[in-house]
Amino acid sequence: GESGWERTVREVGLTGALIAANCAVYVAQMMTGDKLMVLGAKVNAAIIAGGYYRLLTPVFLHGSFMHLAVNCLSLWNLGRTTEKMFGKKRMLAVYFLAGIAGNLMSFAMSP
Repeated sequence: GESGWERTVREVGLTGALIAANCAVYVAQMMTGDKLMVLGAKVNAAIIAGGYYRLLTPVFLHGSFMHLAVNCLSLWNLGRTTEKMFGKKRMLAVYFLAGIAGNLMSFAMSP
């Protein structure tokens, strides 16, 4: 049968599900005193030391409510069109590849 995640994606679209995931992670950040940020933020020294997952985890971490709100608004405005044009699988690939590419650029351009 259909899982809860599959039903959510069908009902609100992948874009809505990604926004919900971002909001859920932000709530978890606030509830854990930002321990998730400490464990997953893009920290160049930690990436160099082998924490390559830190190129992906910042896709869902946000430094403030305003950061979350702007990212979710942008995702809502661009994601729905991308999802309609390319489908859910390609939209998900674009989402993660763009996030990783952005973190790689930040890694390369910041100390």
